[in-house]
Amino acid sequence: MVCIQLDLVFIMKGRLIFKKLSFVIKLFVFLLKMFPKKLNLFVLDLFSFLPGKIGLFVRYLFLSSVVQSIGSNVYIGRWVVFKNTDTLSIGNNVSIHDNCYIDSIGGICIGDDVSIAHAASLISFEHTWNEKSTSIKYNDLKLNSIIVERDVWIGCGVRILSGARIGQRVAIAANSVVKGELNSNSLYVGSPVKKVKSL
Repeated sequence: MVCIQLDLVFIMKGRLIFKKLSFVIKLFVFLLKMFPKKLNLFVLDLFSFLPGKIGLFVRYLFLSSVVQSIGSNVYIGRWVVFKNTDTLSIGNNVSIHDNCYIDSIGGICIGDDVSIAHAASLISFEHTWNEKSTSIKYNDLKLNSIIVERDVWIGCGVRILSGARIGQRVAIAANSVVKGELNSNSLYVGSPVKKVKSL
Protein backbone atom coordinates (compact mmCIF):
# COMPACT_ATOMS: atom_id res chain seq x y z
CA MET A 1 0.00 0.00 0.00
CA VAL A 2 2.82 2.39 0.90
CA CYS A 3 4.63 1.57 -2.38
CA ILE A 4 1.50 2.38 -4.41
CA GLN A 5 1.11 5.70 -2.62
CA LEU A 6 4.77 6.59 -3.21
CA ASP A 7 4.43 5.70 -6.92
CA LEU A 8 1.38 7.95 -7.23
CA VAL A 9 3.22 10.80 -5.51
CA PHE A 10 6.18 10.36 -7.88
CA ILE A 11 3.91 10.26 -10.96
CA MET A 12 2.03 13.35 -9.87
CA LYS A 13 5.29 15.11 -9.08
CA GLY A 14 6.55 14.39 -12.62
CA ARG A 15 3.33 15.70 -14.15
CA LEU A 16 3.43 18.83 -11.99
CA ILE A 17 7.07 19.49 -12.88
CA PHE A 18 6.22 19.11 -16.58
CA LYS A 19 3.27 21.47 -16.22
CA LYS A 20 5.38 24.11 -14.47
CA LEU A 21 8.11 23.90 -17.09
CA SER A 22 5.78 23.69 -20.11
CA PHE A 23 6.49 27.24 -21.31
CA VAL A 24 10.28 26.73 -21.05
CA ILE A 25 10.00 23.36 -22.80
CA LYS A 26 7.95 24.84 -25.67
CA LEU A 27 10.45 27.67 -26.05
CA PHE A 28 13.44 25.28 -26.16
CA VAL A 29 11.69 23.00 -28.68
CA PHE A 30 10.81 26.00 -30.87
CA LEU A 31 14.48 27.04 -30.87
CA LEU A 32 15.76 23.50 -31.46
CA LYS A 33 13.55 23.14 -34.55
CA MET A 34 15.64 25.90 -36.15
CA PHE A 35 18.70 23.63 -36.10
CA PRO A 36 19.27 20.89 -38.68
CA LYS A 37 17.35 17.74 -37.84
CA LYS A 38 20.44 15.58 -38.24
CA LEU A 39 22.19 17.62 -35.57
CA ASN A 40 19.26 17.22 -33.17
CA LEU A 41 19.18 13.46 -33.81
CA PHE A 42 22.93 13.30 -33.17
CA VAL A 43 22.52 15.12 -29.83
CA LEU A 44 19.57 12.88 -28.91
CA ASP A 45 21.77 9.81 -29.50
CA LEU A 46 24.69 11.44 -27.71
CA PHE A 47 22.66 12.04 -24.55
CA SER A 48 20.92 8.66 -24.54
CA PHE A 49 23.25 7.56 -21.72
CA LEU A 50 22.65 10.54 -19.40
CA PRO A 51 20.96 9.45 -16.14
CA GLY A 52 18.51 11.30 -13.91
CA LYS A 53 16.11 14.17 -14.51
CA ILE A 54 18.58 16.14 -16.60
CA GLY A 55 18.87 13.20 -19.00
CA LEU A 56 15.09 12.88 -19.21
CA PHE A 57 14.74 16.61 -19.86
CA VAL A 58 17.39 16.69 -22.60
CA ARG A 59 16.04 13.58 -24.34
CA TYR A 60 12.49 14.93 -24.29
CA LEU A 61 13.58 18.29 -25.74
CA PHE A 62 15.59 16.83 -28.60
CA LEU A 63 13.06 14.10 -29.38
CA SER A 64 10.32 16.76 -29.48
CA SER A 65 12.28 18.65 -32.12
CA VAL A 66 12.44 15.69 -34.54
CA VAL A 67 9.11 13.82 -34.27
CA GLN A 68 5.81 14.46 -36.04
CA SER A 69 4.12 15.10 -32.69
CA ILE A 70 4.64 14.43 -28.99
CA GLY A 71 2.48 14.96 -25.93
CA SER A 72 3.31 16.08 -22.42
CA ASN A 73 4.81 14.07 -19.58
CA VAL A 74 6.69 11.64 -21.84
CA TYR A 75 9.43 9.55 -20.21
CA ILE A 76 12.32 8.48 -22.45
CA GLY A 77 14.66 6.04 -20.71
CA ARG A 78 18.36 5.56 -21.33
CA TRP A 79 19.82 4.03 -24.49
CA VAL A 80 16.56 4.23 -26.47
CA VAL A 81 17.20 4.19 -30.24
CA PHE A 82 14.90 6.19 -32.53
CA LYS A 83 15.04 5.86 -36.34
CA ASN A 84 13.06 7.72 -39.02
CA THR A 85 11.31 10.01 -36.55
CA ASP A 86 9.44 12.13 -39.16
CA THR A 87 6.48 9.77 -38.98
CA LEU A 88 6.51 9.09 -35.23
CA SER A 89 3.63 10.38 -33.08
CA ILE A 90 3.63 9.97 -29.28
CA GLY A 91 0.71 10.86 -27.00
CA ASN A 92 0.55 12.14 -23.42
CA ASN A 93 1.80 10.26 -20.35
CA VAL A 94 3.84 7.76 -22.36
CA SER A 95 6.85 5.94 -20.95
CA ILE A 96 9.49 4.33 -23.16
CA HIS A 97 11.99 2.53 -20.97
CA ASP A 98 15.68 1.72 -21.38
CA ASN A 99 17.12 -0.04 -24.44
CA CYS A 100 14.01 0.14 -26.64
CA TYR A 101 14.31 0.31 -30.44
CA ILE A 102 11.76 2.29 -32.45
CA ASP A 103 11.97 2.55 -36.25
CA SER A 104 9.12 4.61 -37.67
CA ILE A 105 9.97 4.51 -41.36
CA GLY A 106 6.48 3.12 -42.08
CA GLY A 107 4.79 5.31 -39.47
CA ILE A 108 4.17 4.71 -35.76
CA CYS A 109 1.42 6.25 -33.66
CA ILE A 110 1.55 5.71 -29.87
CA GLY A 111 -1.55 6.80 -27.96
CA ASP A 112 -1.94 8.31 -24.49
CA ASP A 113 -1.07 6.44 -21.29
CA VAL A 114 1.10 3.80 -22.98
CA SER A 115 3.97 2.10 -21.16
CA ILE A 116 6.69 0.37 -23.16
CA ALA A 117 8.96 -1.70 -20.93
CA HIS A 118 12.72 -2.06 -21.46
CA ALA A 119 14.23 -3.75 -24.52
CA ALA A 120 11.00 -3.66 -26.58
CA SER A 121 11.08 -3.03 -30.33
CA LEU A 122 8.60 -1.38 -32.68
CA ILE A 123 9.58 -1.93 -36.32
CA SER A 124 7.33 -0.52 -39.05
CA PHE A 125 8.85 -2.29 -42.06
CA GLU A 126 9.67 -5.74 -43.40
CA HIS A 127 12.42 -6.92 -45.71
CA THR A 128 11.42 -8.36 -49.07
CA TRP A 129 13.37 -10.92 -51.10
CA ASN A 130 11.77 -10.75 -54.56
CA GLU A 131 14.85 -9.42 -56.41
CA LYS A 132 16.96 -12.57 -56.66
CA SER A 133 19.88 -10.78 -58.28
CA THR A 134 20.20 -8.56 -55.16
CA SER A 135 21.06 -9.63 -51.63
CA ILE A 136 18.03 -9.76 -49.33
CA LYS A 137 19.46 -6.98 -47.17
CA TYR A 138 19.41 -4.68 -50.25
CA ASN A 139 15.92 -5.64 -51.48
CA ASP A 140 13.13 -3.08 -51.13
CA LEU A 141 11.48 -2.56 -47.77
CA LYS A 142 7.75 -3.10 -47.32
CA LEU A 143 6.43 -0.28 -45.11
CA ASN A 144 3.38 -0.67 -42.90
CA SER A 145 2.36 1.50 -39.97
CA ILE A 146 2.02 0.50 -36.32
CA ILE A 147 -0.89 1.86 -34.26
CA VAL A 148 -0.82 1.58 -30.46
CA GLU A 149 -4.05 2.96 -29.01
CA ARG A 150 -4.39 4.45 -25.50
CA ASP A 151 -3.87 2.61 -22.22
CA VAL A 152 -1.58 -0.14 -23.48
CA TRP A 153 1.14 -1.91 -21.49
CA ILE A 154 3.92 -3.50 -23.55
CA GLY A 155 6.11 -5.90 -21.57
CA CYS A 156 9.90 -6.13 -21.71
CA GLY A 157 11.42 -7.64 -24.81
CA VAL A 158 8.18 -7.47 -26.83
CA ARG A 159 8.59 -7.23 -30.62
CA ILE A 160 5.87 -5.28 -32.42
CA LEU A 161 6.11 -5.83 -36.16
CA SER A 162 4.87 -3.74 -39.07
CA GLY A 163 1.15 -3.58 -39.64
CA ALA A 164 0.28 -4.21 -35.99
CA ARG A 165 -2.74 -2.45 -34.53
CA ILE A 166 -3.15 -2.68 -30.76
CA GLY A 167 -6.54 -1.75 -29.33
CA GLN A 168 -7.23 0.18 -26.12
CA ARG A 169 -6.47 -1.28 -22.70
CA VAL A 170 -4.28 -4.13 -23.87
CA ALA A 171 -1.48 -5.81 -21.92
CA ILE A 172 1.21 -7.72 -23.81
CA ALA A 173 3.36 -10.15 -21.83
CA ALA A 174 7.17 -10.08 -21.92
CA ASN A 175 8.95 -11.48 -24.99
CA SER A 176 5.78 -11.70 -27.08
CA VAL A 177 5.85 -11.13 -30.85
CA VAL A 178 2.99 -9.00 -32.18
CA LYS A 179 1.71 -9.02 -35.76
CA GLY A 180 -1.77 -8.05 -36.94
CA GLU A 181 -4.62 -6.68 -34.83
CA LEU A 182 -5.00 -7.08 -31.07
CA ASN A 183 -8.51 -6.53 -29.68
CA SER A 184 -9.18 -4.00 -26.92
CA ASN A 185 -9.49 -4.98 -23.24
CA SER A 186 -7.34 -8.08 -23.57
CA LEU A 187 -4.18 -9.79 -22.31
CA TYR A 188 -1.91 -11.27 -24.97
CA VAL A 189 0.98 -13.69 -24.54
CA GLY A 190 3.41 -15.62 -26.73
CA SER A 191 5.25 -15.82 -30.01
CA PRO A 192 3.18 -15.38 -32.09
CA VAL A 193 0.97 -13.50 -29.65
CA LYS A 194 -2.39 -15.01 -28.62
CA LYS A 195 -5.21 -13.67 -26.48
CA VAL A 196 -5.38 -15.46 -23.12
CA LYS A 197 -8.08 -13.46 -21.35
CA SER A 198 -10.20 -10.35 -21.32
CA LEU A 199 -9.33 -7.46 -19.00
